[in-house]
Amino acid sequence: MAELRPYNVNNPSKASRNENAKCYRGLMNSFLEIEGDQEFVSKLKDYQQQEWLRGPDDIFVWIPVLDRINNLFKETAEKYHLNINIPDLKGNNDNIPLSRTNSNSSNSTFDSDASSNCFDSDSSSSTSDSDSSRNSSDIEDDLEVSYDAFLTQLPTDTETFIMDMINFILFLLENTTKSSVDSSVDGILPFLNVPNMEMKLGCVKVSSILSLRSRKAYSFSNLLQKDVLKKSNIIVSPLFCSTLSNTKKTASSDLFDFLTKLSSKPFDLPEDNVLIIPENNFSPFSFEYYSERNDCSEIFKLDKETIMNSSYDDLLSLVKDQKLIPEHYWFKISIELYLAKTFATTKNKLNLKNDTVEIKKIFNLLNPFVQLKFYSVGLFSCSAYYKNVISLVCERDENILNCLVKLTMSAYSSENERKEFSLQDIVHSSLFALECISKEEMLFEKINKHLFGDGSYSNFIKLLERIKVALTTGKNIDTKYNVQFFSLLDNLSDTFSDLSVNSDIVDKLTKIFIIPDCKDYTTLCGVSKVLDACMKKSDSRTAFENAGGYTFLKNRLNKEIDFCLENPNMNEGVEYYTKVYHTVPFKQISFLSVIASLFSKIIEFDSSDRVKTLLDSSILNTLNKILLNRNIYGLTLLSKVLNIVQTLLNKDHVFFKILQEAGTISIILDNFQDFVAPLSDLLLVIPQILSAICLNKDGLQKVISKNILQYLFEPLKNVELAKSLLHGTDRKYVELLDKLYNDYPELQKYLEDDFLNVMDGFDRGEYEKNLFMEDKNGNYFDINSENWNSKEVSDSLACVYDYTNVGILNKMVMITLRECCWIRVIKNLDTEFVLKSIFKEGIPFSFELSEMFSAITDVINDTYGIIPDDSKDDYSWNREKTLNFFMENINNCLQNMTEFLNYDNQKSFFLSASKKNILKVSNSLNLLNSVLNFFLNNLMNYGDFFCLRVLLEGADKDNEKGVSTTFLLLGKLFSKILRENTLLQDSLLPQQDADTTPMRCRFIDIRKEKSLDNNIFKESFLNNIFMVRTWFKGIQFNTVFVFRALLKILSIEEKPLDSVDIFNKIENMETVMVNGINILNFLVEEGEVHEILVRLHYLENILLKNNVYYKEKDKCIEFPTASLFYRFKGNELLFKIVKKMISLMTSRVDIEFIDIRQAKIYNKDIKSLAPLVLHYCLNLLTWTTKIEKQELEQTQFEELFKNITIDSSTYCDELIVQTKTLNSFELKKLFEKENLLAFILNEDRKLTDNSLNSILDFILSMVDIKEIICDNKDIPFVHSGYTKYFQVFREAIQRPDEISDDDLWQKVYEHLVYSYENEKNCNLELLLDSNKYTSSIEKLTKNFKNFRSVPPLFVSTYYPKDVNKTDNLLLNNVKSFLSNTEAADKIDIKYELLKLYPNCKTKIEEFYKTINELFTKK
Repeated sequence: MAELRPYNVNNPSKASRNENAKCYRGLMNSFLEIEGDQEFVSKLKDYQQQEWLRGPDDIFVWIPVLDRINNLFKETAEKYHLNINIPDLKGNNDNIPLSRTNSNSSNSTFDSDASSNCFDSDSSSSTSDSDSSRNSSDIEDDLEVSYDAFLTQLPTDTETFIMDMINFILFLLENTTKSSVDSSVDGILPFLNVPNMEMKLGCVKVSSILSLRSRKAYSFSNLLQKDVLKKSNIIVSPLFCSTLSNTKKTASSDLFDFLTKLSSKPFDLPEDNVLIIPENNFSPFSFEYYSERNDCSEIFKLDKETIMNSSYDDLLSLVKDQKLIPEHYWFKISIELYLAKTFATTKNKLNLKNDTVEIKKIFNLLNPFVQLKFYSVGLFSCSAYYKNVISLVCERDENILNCLVKLTMSAYSSENERKEFSLQDIVHSSLFALECISKEEMLFEKINKHLFGDGSYSNFIKLLERIKVALTTGKNIDTKYNVQFFSLLDNLSDTFSDLSVNSDIVDKLTKIFIIPDCKDYTTLCGVSKVLDACMKKSDSRTAFENAGGYTFLKNRLNKEIDFCLENPNMNEGVEYYTKVYHTVPFKQISFLSVIASLFSKIIEFDSSDRVKTLLDSSILNTLNKILLNRNIYGLTLLSKVLNIVQTLLNKDHVFFKILQEAGTISIILDNFQDFVAPLSDLLLVIPQILSAICLNKDGLQKVISKNILQYLFEPLKNVELAKSLLHGTDRKYVELLDKLYNDYPELQKYLEDDFLNVMDGFDRGEYEKNLFMEDKNGNYFDINSENWNSKEVSDSLACVYDYTNVGILNKMVMITLRECCWIRVIKNLDTEFVLKSIFKEGIPFSFELSEMFSAITDVINDTYGIIPDDSKDDYSWNREKTLNFFMENINNCLQNMTEFLNYDNQKSFFLSASKKNILKVSNSLNLLNSVLNFFLNNLMNYGDFFCLRVLLEGADKDNEKGVSTTFLLLGKLFSKILRENTLLQDSLLPQQDADTTPMRCRFIDIRKEKSLDNNIFKESFLNNIFMVRTWFKGIQFNTVFVFRALLKILSIEEKPLDSVDIFNKIENMETVMVNGINILNFLVEEGEVHEILVRLHYLENILLKNNVYYKEKDKCIEFPTASLFYRFKGNELLFKIVKKMISLMTSRVDIEFIDIRQAKIYNKDIKSLAPLVLHYCLNLLTWTTKIEKQELEQTQFEELFKNITIDSSTYCDELIVQTKTLNSFELKKLFEKENLLAFILNEDRKLTDNSLNSILDFILSMVDIKEIICDNKDIPFVHSGYTKYFQVFREAIQRPDEISDDDLWQKVYEHLVYSYENEKNCNLELLLDSNKYTSSIEKLTKNFKNFRSVPPLFVSTYYPKDVNKTDNLLLNNVKSFLSNTEAADKIDIKYELLKLYPNCKTKIEEFYKTINELFTKK
């Protein structure tokens, strides 16, 4: 079964190449159907023997075979315990040697611990991230891990088996393109640990080639990457390219000189046959290391005799058996012992004639190691993980660049070499390293100095001469070298213009390029690319012409084209697995294409007069032959010829006449439809060729009369054409369309008509509505079922959908709409039709991840700015219709989920409901998730609420109720999916829970075990659960921001609103607050601890001004939101949750009172979750007490507080007083009725530090109101739930003759609060004159639903003594919180707090200091 996890199908390149891979299925099966592993590897070997005649494959298509190879790698590595990294040293390692000098020492190596400092000292964050990403199963105790693999050879047959597979991968890399196969070859890396140098070489070659392709270090994790580079650094270090001598007894050594002498044929003179062995560097063997046992630096030594008389394997065993050298050094010492064995000879000077056996032994050992060193250098150069590492390597081994260049320049010198001692492979490795280094611009100057400097340029010229001779004679051609060499020059070509020898280089390259009848097309292509890069400079073109380049281009192109036309079936017998459009062999087509490119470059930069000399009748006739024989020459060459034509037409108007007389213009226009073919380069040149033809009036009229413009829109209708424009070229194509439109007003009407014709057929039909996998019984969510139907990954998955035929065409249309902002198209576009064609049931899962989503987003947003914002213009594409369409869609989805919304909260709908109902609800959830994502992500952008404002303004009175109902249903769904997610989670095992948790976690999340990583799963049940939970997360996240936006709607200052508009806004704000209250009610009545934590987090984001990403000190609540929150008694519900947590913590003995570090994910069953919820709830209470004063427009304020005519700032002050007062009494009840103080001071089950801090902060938030209210203000009362009680209270306290003392005042106040809390009438007549207040009490305590329509009674004056009394009351409450005056044995509360909560000392001291200052002040 395919991998089912939707978010893992998120690689656009991979998804787009799946279809291409299907064409290779037969070839892949011919490998995969072989059962035996040995037979499979034999098949790989046989395939390598065949000549590769087709063009390079995309390596992606070979992944099935590579995966099987990779599995064999991993099985072998597991069997022989090769999955090891270099272990860290134990104990105190301060005495580890830091460095050694490259001088007269027993060993000239750099110490690995010093030379790898650049790896060990890299950013700690990278290392820690890597370490933390490892599974615990991968990290074993050092005592349990065997590092013997560093010093133990594999069995011979196993080595052969592995090397055959490595060689096949290298064969593929030579004949394929792209590099995205990391996870299909990562199994090769453990074989870097074995002592076999050929195997190490294979590993590093594969890694370095992939690195060069991608320009980043190949790896599947940072940790592995670091380990690979660390080992490669150890490989590079021991053998320097040159070593200076500090004594008279030892001679200097040079690696290049040694290698060339080693491989040379014997000379006539005896003294020239002497080969000096650089034994001073490696013999006697000396290895310094840090001894863990003795905690000091020690030296391991071997004499020359022991090294000579022991095999390499024996030497490794000696190290392993002695158990003196820590495993940390085993990889390093295996390298250095290898070199010691390599240079261990009977004498220090060998004769090239007489000592062939020893020389051969040295060569056979040194050859793979030198290659390994140079490929490792290449790997460093391509590493993105460690910047400038190659510069450090060059500084350490300061002659390495010189050595690499000299080896590279020594190519084609086989006449001086003995065949059995050929340096060809070493030369290839040195050239590869140079090619990698040449990607670093900072090293260009150094490379150029070694290649083209005064002392080396002659060697460069001689090399070009040798290459020319080989190509001319057809003997000893090294195509692999040529490709790399000219690629190196191409990398450096931008610097040629700065060189005095630029013209000479062009001259020499041209003479290679024009070799008559040379059939090495691959080499000639490489030469042509270098020349092409040089053609921008005038002296380069002159040198090219003087060397015969112009003449050659014409003659060779004419000759090759005629030959192909006479032999059209040369490609017969070549097996292609994808459709090809040519009959000429691939290499020949490539050569013809580079000739055409070079031709085009000369035309572009050279003068018109010189270009005319190129355009004789023969070359024009040749161009016409190519245009008329597309089926022979293919699309690539066709695109090159069309580019030549458009370059000529754009260069000078005189060329139109020349091309017209030659018949070229007519051929193009008459065959234009055939030129619209699936190749990106060809499609990109099509609009350009039409634009160039239209520069001429006759050409423009012909384009119109022949109705050619319609073919430009074929990529919007033909999926094969659209596919060829994937990965960015689609935008380039559309930009060219738009440029054509803007450059030629005469064509605009025709382009608009053709585009609108495309849009008429935009609807591609219905989506697949069954998103789920099914078992054999047709069930979606049977956790116990094992019989699931095999099903490919559904096209409904977003990132797969992008590369289905429908997705590709839709995206192409959307991109065209976005880039081509043509007014008549926009005016006549049926927006509703387009939107309905996309947003409908069965829309791709996680549609917001698709490229199509981004494309339509850009269209909607960008188009708003195109059409004038005039209500008189009846344009179909405008904000109102777009937003109303989405609201209608949201409402329909919610209406379709009625059964789900009303389902039993104790049972999971998806695990219990019928299949029919599940499918109905799932399609609605899926569509709703996409619609909300689009609406919030793009139409509102979370911070810009203008679109929401337009939506609410645009709703008429009839629709207003519908909008409000929609928001109520959305709130109900929000609560429902929170509970459904809990029920689904309860049915899963911890690993299943982790696997099905959406990975883009924006808010707090709960898991059964948060330490478990997400795995790719193949159980259909889990895939279905994953999709459902992903919808839930998306809907929750976006609902939070919809509600948040509605509460902030009054703060949008786009334009003044009339009273009706404001009333609608307030109604929607109330709807949101009702939803919030419903959530809190659920938490109070039946919410589990983990549900409370998650939902409070959501509420915080809805209510507070600043979201969860702000610091706590910046959090507050805006005045309008606060008034609604307290009007609907939200604070009471928060206090009830506090009580619930206190009760829970008191009754359950398993709760742990430990502070949990703030995180995004918490374990569901963690025993310290309740204290965290208490802390969080108290914080939320504190934040909702911090009310931000806000100056509202008078109309807004009057609507928010019915018929009130004073300023909003005054009312904000009153609300602050009320909230602080009521919260104070609520908290007082906690201390008195719930015995909170005793709970705080309980030594055995005391609060956590965070909870205590939050209580102290909350208390401080409720004192000192006197500074808020200024004296002698005329303040009526806020229209809130508290008003009906505070109104009576204010009227009462303004009668000093009736309430003269504070005690009576406090009794009245407490009675009012009690009445409010218990929904009872305020019986003030028991305390005051009942005749005076009964009427007002009755009026204010009617049914709350009728309360809005009744204007509240007002008082005229706010007495200063009222502020004083309230202020003192709050302080007295604080005093009662932290005292036990009623207790028999009084205790010092502060002392007890400091004793029980030592970590809170600072907070406690600050708290008491503040309170004491306030008491003193009063």
